[in-house]
Amino acid sequence: VANAVAQNRLALTRLGALWVGDRPERVEEGEEFMAGRTWYWRLETVPTEVDGYYRLVVDVSADRQNKTALVNAQAYFDAR
Repeated sequence: VANAVAQNRLALTRLGALWVGDRPERVEEGEEFMAGRTWYWRLETVPTEVDGYYRLVVDVSADRQNKTALVNAQAYFDAR
């Protein structure tokens, strides 16, 4: 379930940037309720060596402090 939360966050971030033109912030944090519990996520946008391309890194945990990530997922994003 934590992986589904991570994949949802990556997809929503990319879609928001492509359709609405929202460029992701450097670091975003939030929570999502799925499968009867609250999951906590942290998304970091990291510039790459290629102008206009970013790496999205999301960690999902079961505790609010995000001390132990159950899932770490990454994707690349073309902001041009």
